[in-house]
Order: sequence, then C-alpha cells, then structure tokens
Amino acid sequence: MRERLRAADEEIQPPPGLWTRIAESAPAPGAPRNPLSYLRRRPQLMTMLFVVAALALAFGVWRMVGTSGERPAPPGPGTGLEVTVYNSEPTCEKARTDRCAVRLARDPHQAYSAPGNVAGRVWNKDRLATECVITDGRLVRDRTGAIANRWYRVTSVEGAEGWLPAVHTRDVHQVPLCPSEQT
Repeated sequence: MRERLRAADEEIQPPPGLWTRIAESAPAPGAPRNPLSYLRRRPQLMTMLFVVAALALAFGVWRMVGTSGERPAPPGPGTGLEVTVYNSEPTCEKARTDRCAVRLARDPHQAYSAPGNVAGRVWNKDRLATECVITDGRLVRDRTGAIANRWYRVTSVEGAEGWLPAVHTRDVHQVPLCPSEQT
C-alpha cells in the first residue's frame, strides 16, 4: 500500500504557473498586513480575547436577569419610593396625548402590547409610587433599542395600579423585589 501511495504521489504534478501565482499573491515586504493575521499567528491571544468577550457577555446577562434568590419582606403601602416615567420619543417630552402615553401592564409576564394587558396610561415625567420590582418579566424594548425584563409595580397619581417596564424609567433606586405571590 505504501509503495502505491508513493508512486501516486510522484505522479502528481502541480499545474503550470502555480508557484508564480502564489509568489505574486504574497504581500510585498513592508506592505500593510491584515490586522487579523497577527491574531491568527498567536492562538493564546485569540483565546484570551474570546474568554474576555464571553465573560463580558455573561456578566451583562447576569446583571440583566438578576441574581438574588432571596426575596425581602414586601414593603408596606407607604414605601416612599417613586420612579419617573421616561418616554424616549422626543416629540412626547411635553405632550399628554394618547399617542404619547406609556402603558401600564396588568401582567408583566404577558405580551406588553396585548390589547387586554392594559392597566392604565402614564406620560413622560409622571412620578409613580413604586412598591417593588421583578427581574423575570417579559423582555421589552423601547424605541431607542434599550431592553429590560425588569418591571416595577407602580401606582399613578390617578390611582391606576400596574406594571411599568424598566425601559420606561431611568431611575435606579434600590427597589425591593416583589414577593413571589404578587407576581
């Protein structure tokens, strides 16, 4: 079998001009190189960059989902915590029209845009009393591309009670987690 392979190997002839084409396609000395060629020649550096990127991604997911397994006691009705509604659309900064309203949801685990999932409406810069927060609600994206699965249990000045997605506020108060029976 070895003899046959050697004989077959000796019969193979490279196509005419192959070596010339290879030499012509090589970069000239001093010519700029592809920036990725440096990484390809150093697999340890490539591995380290991959690990750092994976850790950054894991940390981002960890921060978005939340990590606390403990749930504190539910706050009383007078927690004193408030969040301010934020509407990312510039034309809605001062307008209090239906088009500029931000919805409060009845259920943070259902589709935010579902017709039956409306508990009330609030507008940009409204201050809402906040009871607690959950970190496992339905993922919501605002018009700017910000996403969150955090939802605040809120009450508006008009008395509407519901859930406000965290993408519609920029407040970062330390709001206690809601007890599991409330979500």
